[in-house]
Parts: sequence; structure tokens; C-alpha cells
Amino acid sequence: MTALWRDDAACRTAADFTVFFPQGERSPEVEQAVAFCRWCPVRAQCLAFALDNNEKDGIWGGLTPKERRRERRRQQRYPAKREVTVAKKKCRHCKDILPAADYDQRSNAPDGLNPVCRSCIRLRESALQEAS
Repeated sequence: MTALWRDDAACRTAADFTVFFPQGERSPEVEQAVAFCRWCPVRAQCLAFALDNNEKDGIWGGLTPKERRRERRRQQRYPAKREVTVAKKKCRHCKDILPAADYDQRSNAPDGLNPVCRSCIRLRESALQEAS
């Protein structure tokens, strides 16, 4: 894979690039970086690069290091399903059409993916934490 996709990456226009390398997976910068990645035109290529090169730090392709480790394990277990990372799906909550990489695996769903995207799940969890 060539590095030409980086020229079109949305993060190149970010005022503060450190937001893509937060100090922990629960910091506010994570949600900000993931939201920034949501509309990136080369998100799938970025994620593929991070997975292929075993990037351990930062937000790549809209996924945290923990989410990338989970995706890498899933791809190792089910190599034929690797292309699912570039497929798209409509979130039941926000109605956005997002890459399948934005959804957690769910075995009882028809397509094997949770019907609600990770961003909506995170927003719901943070709202629940604030309420308690």
C-alpha cells in the first residue's frame, strides 16, 4: 500500500494533531479524534495501514488501540471477512451510514454487527455515567 492516501486524510487539517494520540482510551480526546475520523475519505485505508503495520498508539481509522487489537484478532480468526472493514452500515440510533469498522461484533445480528455504532454507544455510556 502506498502512502498517497495520507495526502487526503482529514487529520492533516487538524489544528492540534496530539488529539489523535490521547493519554488513555477514556480521555476526552478519544471521542474528539474518533469524531474527526468519522468523515475522513481515507478512513478504510488508514485503518488497514494501522492493522497491517501493527500500530500500537493513537487513533487510526477511527479506532483506539484496544479496538484495533480486537479487529486484528477478528481478522486472524475470520480472514475471509477482512473486507467487512470497508463495508458500510446505517446506525439505528444516529442514522449515519458508517464503515462496518464503527460497529462491534454481535453474533445474533443478521450481519454479525451491532445495529448501533460505537460513537452512539460511547455517548450513551457517558450520559449514563454523568446521570449516576
